[in-house]
Amino acid sequence: MRLHPCYKGLIPASLQPTHDRTGFLTAANPAARCSDTASAKVDRALVRKQNEILSEIWSKVEQLPDVDLPAIVRQLQSFTRNLPSRASFVNTGFSNSWYLLVNEAKTWNEAERYCQELHPNGHLAMVTSSKENSFIVALLKQQVSGSRSWAYLGGHDINVEGQWKWQNGQSMSYTNWDPGEPNNRWSREDRSDISSETGKWDDVSGTEKKPFLCQVIYPE
Repeated sequence: MRLHPCYKGLIPASLQPTHDRTGFLTAANPAARCSDTASAKVDRALVRKQNEILSEIWSKVEQLPDVDLPAIVRQLQSFTRNLPSRASFVNTGFSNSWYLLVNEAKTWNEAERYCQELHPNGHLAMVTSSKENSFIVALLKQQVSGSRSWAYLGGHDINVEGQWKWQNGQSMSYTNWDPGEPNNRWSREDRSDISSETGKWDDVSGTEKKPFLCQVIYPE
């Protein structure tokens, strides 16, 4: 069976995800690979389409003779697990930052690891201005609400209590803490999150599982 050219590279053992300039998994998105049109937003509809493509590839692979089906199936399962289940990937429009909102519950440490694995320049998001904070709140309100109305940011004072910085080592030049925060309740709140309702920040332990924001910053 001859596969569509867009599927080449997905079937062999060399099948590994790669990252385009937006940092999204292009190997799991053959339609995007065959298109020269860059998208400013990768939304949930596209993620569903990616999963449909993987299912189609799976069905085609099962019809191929003399291949190590179990190995290929394991690879496809791995890629499916690594796809964000519900995500929006957008550019702020006023900086060289791209944000990925992952509406999937993880601890702060798990979320940071996820962002790093997603893209070489990826970290939990930092916020450097009120304009950027408002942008993030607008993004959060599209997908995060109710009991999941808080999402992790990359701010922390893990190294020195009271000296808050971002995951890339940059000090906080802008803050938007909720009144009375950060308070380091029970002497173990060293990480930060943001409310999708108010845009205010809170210091938290980071052990609770909640949505989070990844950020990729490209050099000017």
